[in-house]
Amino acid sequence: MLSVKIYNKEDFDTICNYWQMVDCGEDMTFFQRYEWYAYLNQSCPKDCQNYLSVYIIIFQSETPVLIAPLWIVRRTFNVVNKKGAHIIGKEGYSDYLNLIYKDFCVEAFRLLLATLKKEYGIHIFHFDNIRENTKLYAYIKSAAHIKSSRICVALHIESTSEKWFKGLRKSAKQNIRTAKNRCKANNIEIQYAFDAERTRQTIEQCVLLKKNRDSQKNSPLPLKDLIRSKIKEKKIISSLRHFLTSVITLQHIKQRYYYHLPIFNPLTSPSNTKLMLALSDNKIIAFFLYGLNKERKEIVVLTAGFDEAYKRYSPGILLMEAFVKMVMDDIISDYKIIDFTRGTEKYKYDLGGLNHTIYSMSYRFNI
Repeated sequence: MLSVKIYNKEDFDTICNYWQMVDCGEDMTFFQRYEWYAYLNQSCPKDCQNYLSVYIIIFQSETPVLIAPLWIVRRTFNVVNKKGAHIIGKEGYSDYLNLIYKDFCVEAFRLLLATLKKEYGIHIFHFDNIRENTKLYAYIKSAAHIKSSRICVALHIESTSEKWFKGLRKSAKQNIRTAKNRCKANNIEIQYAFDAERTRQTIEQCVLLKKNRDSQKNSPLPLKDLIRSKIKEKKIISSLRHFLTSVITLQHIKQRYYYHLPIFNPLTSPSNTKLMLALSDNKIIAFFLYGLNKERKEIVVLTAGFDEAYKRYSPGILLMEAFVKMVMDDIISDYKIIDFTRGTEKYKYDLGGLNHTIYSMSYRFNI
C-alpha cells in the first residue's frame, strides 16, 4: 500500500535516512545525492504566495520508494513564470536532474502526480536536464513536450592510461605534445594538485579565472559573425522578421519578468566537491571542480577555468590529462566514467569523450 508524506525545506534534515535509502539507484547521479541536496536546500527561495519548496515522499508501507524535491509554482506570476512543478536544482550547477528513487515505480510516480493535483491544483510538470538513459525519461517521453535538449560529454575509463592515450585522435595527441614542448621551450614548469586545499586565496583565484573564461565564452558575436553562425548551423532564416525574432524574440521582455532562482555555487560555498589545480610559480593557471559518486563509480566535472595568459600552453587540458592518467593507473581506484557534463568544449573530445543527451520537457497530466 502506497502512502504520501510532504515535508517542507525546514524539515530537510529529518528525511536524511529516507533519502539515503533511495539515492543509490542506477539512475541516480552525483546530483541526486543527499549531500548535494543539503546544499541546494539552503539556497531554496523563501516560500511565498506564488511558490514554495517541498519534498514529497512516497512510501511502500514504511519504506520510501520515491522522493520528489520540488519547487512548486502555485500560480502563474509576472506572466512568464508558469504554474507547475519543477525539480529543485534547475538553473544551477545540477547538470542532471531527476526524482530520487532506487527503482522507478510507475505507481509511485502516478501517486506523486495525483498529490500535486490534489494539494496544489497542478497539472503540469516541468522537467529539466533529464538524462536520456533514465527510467523516468523512458516513461514520460512519449507523452511529454520536449522544449530543448543539450549535449553532455563523458569519458569511459580504460584499463590503463597507455591504452587510453593510444586511442585518442592523432590531432589531439599532437596538441598535447605541442603544449608540453612549448612549456619545456619556455621553461614553464607546471605542478598538479588533484585534491587541493580550499583556502580563501585559492578560491578567489579560481573565481577570477572562471569569470574571465565565462566573459570570453559569453561575449556577444558581432552581427556579421552571428549571421555566419546561423548559416553554419544550417538554420534557415526565411525573412527579416523571422531573423529578428530568432535573435531577439521576446527574450528581453521574458528576462525582465522571469524569476531567477538563487543558485548554489559549489566553488564558493562549502560543498561535497574537490578541487584540482595546475600551478606555475605557485600561481594557479587552471582548475577543475569535481565531485565523486562512489556508488556509480563516476567522477563528475562541475566547472573549470584557466589563465588566458597561459592559453598557448593549454594548462587545462594538461591538467585533465594528468588527472585522467592518475585515475586510470591507480590500482585502488575503480571509477568507470569521468563525466564532463554539459557543454561541447573541444578539450572534452580531445580527451576521448563521447556524447549523451539531456532534455528539458513539460509533462501534462490528468489523474
